[in-house]
Amino acid sequence: VFRYRVTFQGARANADLVNLFASIQIPAIFLHAAGRIARYTPQATELFALLESDIGRSITDLNARFSHGDIRPLITRVLTTLSPIEMVVHQPEADRWWCLRIWPFYTLANMIDGVVLTFAEITMLKRAEFVLKQAHDELERQAAICSGDLFQTNHELQHQV
Repeated sequence: VFRYRVTFQGARANADLVNLFASIQIPAIFLHAAGRIARYTPQATELFALLESDIGRSITDLNARFSHGDIRPLITRVLTTLSPIEMVVHQPEADRWWCLRIWPFYTLANMIDGVVLTFAEITMLKRAEFVLKQAHDELERQAAICSGDLFQTNHELQHQV
């Protein structure tokens, strides 16, 4: 009876995990400490073109085409320091921006088993940032013109006085 309960609970936990992965809209990849793919969410296939047969493959075998390049040193740093890393990465071909977070993940026995990579799309934020920068630059240009005009007018008034 005890063995059945453990198996049932394990099956239930696995079913819960599968349902969670299917329902969240966040690309995530779980990597074992050696950098091999353990699990991934369906949304991660947008970034890495993952297939079920990729489970067990090294993350470096996949081509995500990020501007940052190789993420393996970042994974190693997270595993060494146990400190998460967050950075912005760009996919030039798709012109999409992502906030990449790399976190260590623990087993139920509180042992480090690898890392979790999550990707939050920030393309709209980056585009808004670009528009705001353009507006800021235009305001700076207009302010410089106005300052020059005011300086000239002030100089002429002083000359007349």
